[in-house]
Amino acid sequence: MQNTKDFLRLVWSAIKGTEHDYTTLGIRTSIVLLAVPMILEMVMESLFAVVDIFFVGRLGSKALATVGLSETVLMIIYSIGMGVRHCCNSHGIAAHR
Repeated sequence: MQNTKDFLRLVWSAIKGTEHDYTTLGIRTSIVLLAVPMILEMVMESLFAVVDIFFVGRLGSKALATVGLSETVLMIIYSIGMGVRHCCNSHGIAAHR
């Protein structure tokens, strides 16, 4: 990853889901390829939470507090689950070869 253009190509490759052999790539490249899908999913989940809070906020403070608490717990569970999934996928790909 020498410059911004190479980095953006790498991010686009991760978004498209291009298959890579992580055992032959550099560690920085591999981390970017594995992190981009997780980052995008977390951004979309955060956007969902904001929209959810916007509409539920009209129902009152108790409803808003309930949604805020549940979104926090869901975000933690999603983060752990995605991390385990990506870790298992990358180890499975490396062990399979």
